[in-house]
Amino acid sequence: MASAGLRVTMGLYLLLVQCLCLGYDAIGEETTTIEQIQESDDREFDCVDIYKQPAFDHPLLQNHKIQMTPSFSGKVLKNYDIPIGKF
Repeated sequence: MASAGLRVTMGLYLLLVQCLCLGYDAIGEETTTIEQIQESDDREFDCVDIYKQPAFDHPLLQNHKIQMTPSFSGKVLKNYDIPIGKF
């Protein structure tokens, strides 16, 4: 039999999951397809505008900024200016 503390913890996790899912619509209901690509083996891919991707419809990602390049790329490349074999 589970202890009272474990039951309370599980209840809080369940409440957290329910709160995070509030207002979250089913994926793909409101997306507008720009183009549909069909492969030779009958697979179909729907192209969707990057700013209308279903993944960004989640309430926690409403103010998320989409970055085309990583913000750390310049710092990483500066560390690799040493020629190969010269340590």
